[in-house]
Amino acid sequence: IDQGNIETAYMEPQFSQQVIDRLTRIYKRFSKDSPGMQMTKADVEEWLTLINGRVGRGTEFRNAAKYMGWKEPPTDPDEKKEDRPPIVIP
Repeated sequence: IDQGNIETAYMEPQFSQQVIDRLTRIYKRFSKDSPGMQMTKADVEEWLTLINGRVGRGTEFRNAAKYMGWKEPPTDPDEKKEDRPPIVIP
C-alpha cells in the first residue's frame, strides 16, 4: 500500500492492510451463514441492530437499503418529510 504524501492520500485514499484485515473479519462475522461472504437481509439487520440499536435509523441503514435495492421515489418539493414513504430493506 502506497502511503504517499498528504496530497496523494487525500486524492486517492487507501486503507492500510490492518484496516482491510479488520473489516474482512467483521464482514465474515456477519455473513457467517452466507456463501461467498454475501450478507443476507437477516445478516444486515443484525449488523444494523448492533451499530444503531435498531433497524430503521441512521446513515448505515439508509445506505444498506440503497445497496440492497431500495430506490428513493421521486419527491415533490412541497411534500413534507413525514409524508414520504418509509425506507425499507428489500
